[in-house]
Amino acid sequence: MAGADELQQPLPVDGGGGRDGPGHGVSLSPGAGAPARGYRGGMSDQQSTGGAEEADARQQAADYVVERTESWDEGARPETVREDLEEGLAEAEVDVDEGELDRMAQEIHDDGSAETPDVG
Repeated sequence: MAGADELQQPLPVDGGGGRDGPGHGVSLSPGAGAPARGYRGGMSDQQSTGGAEEADARQQAADYVVERTESWDEGARPETVREDLEEGLAEAEVDVDEGELDRMAQEIHDDGSAETPDVG
């Protein structure tokens, strides 16, 4: 049975040396490479859903930008709302059609809210 000290050790995120080999994963500290006690290796046995996860992340980012703009720009001029939407979506690296930007800006100006387009 593991001692109390062993149970309180965080799992590493550096991926160093596990069954995926060195260099796989994220290293949060310089020189990290040896797996810490309790390391369970990567998740290479699972199927990658990168495309779906990326689409979900883009949609969540777009939703966040629209919600943030709604809260800050309710009642603002449509041009101001559109600029803020454009800036936020560009920062989130999400592409939205020009017509959708105009529609959302006008809705936020008129109603204080807008439906986020499907960007996934």
